[in-house]
Amino acid sequence: MVEMPQGERSVVVQVPATNNPLSDAVAVGMIKTSGSPSASNMIEMLGADNINVGVAGGSQMFNKATALYSLNHAKKVGNNVSVYMTGDSESDKADLENAANAKNIKLHYFFNQK
Repeated sequence: MVEMPQGERSVVVQVPATNNPLSDAVAVGMIKTSGSPSASNMIEMLGADNINVGVAGGSQMFNKATALYSLNHAKKVGNNVSVYMTGDSESDKADLENAANAKNIKLHYFFNQK
């Protein structure tokens, strides 16, 4: 279980998925190129100071695409911003860390229990 810090402003971006592998692949491609409502919400949140942003949803692929799009397209990033995610991929973690580090955002990536 992932716990976000107590006593700080924390929000969660809910990322919906389609539950259909073909539709998921098409939707992820669209998120990567043009974003989504969840990505737009996350971009706005990343501009706030002293905030923890959790990314949650039924598809790790959607969560990663949304977070990467948001991290790469956020024009304004607040001070003391953290992003919290779960997943099971070292390469996903590395991709997300690179994008977060480029914006001076702390990424907290927790591996799913198997």
